[in-house]
Amino acid sequence: MDPRFPNGPLAVLDGDGTAYCAGGVVLQCPAATVPELVEWALREAGLGAPG
Repeated sequence: MDPRFPNGPLAVLDGDGTAYCAGGVVLQCPAATVPELVEWALREAGLGAPG
């Protein structure tokens, strides 16, 4: 696991703002728009993968 992305490479977001990540991690996503979702995923959620 890459320490830069502690919550894995992806998450599944339900309609209630809950993001389900690898390993059973559950995060609350406050984003209401697509730009906010991108910002949250890249800066706050710890999601990503090495390039």
